[in-house]
Amino acid sequence: MRNAFVRVLAALAWIAAAASVRAGPPLSPDPTGLWFDPAQPGWGLEVVQQGDIGFAVIFTYDSSHKPVWYVAPNLSGNGAPTVMQGTLYRTAIPNFSGGTFDPRAVGVTAVGNLQISYASAGAPRLLALGYSVDGVAVSKTLQAQTWSSSAQNLLGSYAGQFFFTKAADASSQCPSADTIASPPTPPTQPFAFSVDPGATADRANVRWTSGASTACRLDAGYARDGQLAGLAGDLQCATAPSPPAVPGDPVTVTSIVAGSSGFSGSARLQHTLTGGAVCSYNGTFGGVLQQAAARSGMNPDPTGLWFNPQESGWGLILTQQGPNIFAALFSYGTDGKAAWWVASNVVDTGQPVNLLVGEAFAGPLYGTTGPYLGAPDNTALAATQVGTLRVAYVVGTDLLSLSYTVNGTTVEKTLTRQTWSSNAGQLGGSYTGGLFPSASACGSSGIFAPRPTTFNVTPGTQPSSLLFTWGTGIDTVCQVDASYTQTGQLGSLSGLVQCGPVGNATATVGVLTVTSATVGASGFSGFANFTGNSCTADGFVGGVRH
Repeated sequence: MRNAFVRVLAALAWIAAAASVRAGPPLSPDPTGLWFDPAQPGWGLEVVQQGDIGFAVIFTYDSSHKPVWYVAPNLSGNGAPTVMQGTLYRTAIPNFSGGTFDPRAVGVTAVGNLQISYASAGAPRLLALGYSVDGVAVSKTLQAQTWSSSAQNLLGSYAGQFFFTKAADASSQCPSADTIASPPTPPTQPFAFSVDPGATADRANVRWTSGASTACRLDAGYARDGQLAGLAGDLQCATAPSPPAVPGDPVTVTSIVAGSSGFSGSARLQHTLTGGAVCSYNGTFGGVLQQAAARSGMNPDPTGLWFNPQESGWGLILTQQGPNIFAALFSYGTDGKAAWWVASNVVDTGQPVNLLVGEAFAGPLYGTTGPYLGAPDNTALAATQVGTLRVAYVVGTDLLSLSYTVNGTTVEKTLTRQTWSSNAGQLGGSYTGGLFPSASACGSSGIFAPRPTTFNVTPGTQPSSLLFTWGTGIDTVCQVDASYTQTGQLGSLSGLVQCGPVGNATATVGVLTVTSATVGASGFSGFANFTGNSCTADGFVGGVRH
């Protein structure tokens, strides 16, 4: 039984069993994404983190310079908040035709250990990687692989805002955050802002008004850091209609988690007093879309680990930035040994696969050879196109249709997101954002906020549920006791909407379902559907934490 358990544990279903193990804190900010060493292109590390458990795959080369992969499926903090570590495994099967796969034939061998930690704070992030394979120890410093520099996917009209508090070490001479950045915190009025195109693709203009006479603007540079992003510029606030074109207070927003429904990140503002003293303010910035906005790439975001539950032991990792997807397929060669192929530029073809499978994203698939992991030598990296790779969502589902060709052999599979933990623990607290259905009878029923609103998230009545509460009048509220489900890197919520007087919101008016939700340390957002007795509406739900 133990041998059978180890076999299953190491074949990508491992983490389902491992998720029940008590783990330490996860890495922060979330390291999910592709990491590499610019001085040694051709190999890399993929990390996928859910809750407090990480999954890592190393794509490298063996002593014969052939591609080989190793997997660490259960990285945890083990009580250390800055380090995640776990056992590293090698897998193999007796033979592999490409079209058939028997998970019972997968052989699993523990070859060493792997640990990751951040080597530096701020951006760009640097990741310290240490691992061992059969007694050969390797240490590297990696950076997040970044290939998108456009702010296009942040543009839109949002409910949310900046929320600052004075830094703990700020001088008593420093004014309160309310007088430095509008709006004040905690919020005393609804807030909305827009993100408009900047002068170039890597810039954005954030604009909002506060009260009746104040207009604010942040003309910000946009930069990606792997799957996270940042904004930096001078915050200018003045009498409406527009702020003056003079330098303002420097603002940086880091660790931005962006989805198709909204974004959020950590914010910092610095204000210089007369005399030169600098006052610092920390907080958050972000919000949820008030109406649909154009987004590039696959929607919802496919970033994360995909597998076939009936063929545990191989998988596909997708990493999307803007319109481009990087795909790493880790499987087996005809000799049964671990092998990997990569499609570094998977883009929208503009055409559906068929009536049942949606719009296809496709690109060339490459095989590579390179320097041995244990002793890099003069062996040159070589990449050869071996075929193509295509992915698309099955219509009406979150299933992924995968088709790829390697040296004339075509394989077609249907995959699902690999899930082993939950991001629900990051939810909870007070948010500014809202619930914005499309225009319909539902939008005027008093259930949803016609403008941005503040709502609270607290533990629900069940272990897996969360209670969302928002005001609809002076002494009336609505609430949803919603069950939370994690699916890969995305979450979903569903529950009955009950409204009424504060303390007695018991009248059920419909069901609210939130899907494809991105959850980060500073906020969350997702697609929403409300179904009531007389109406159905779609829209967005979410906000920024404050």
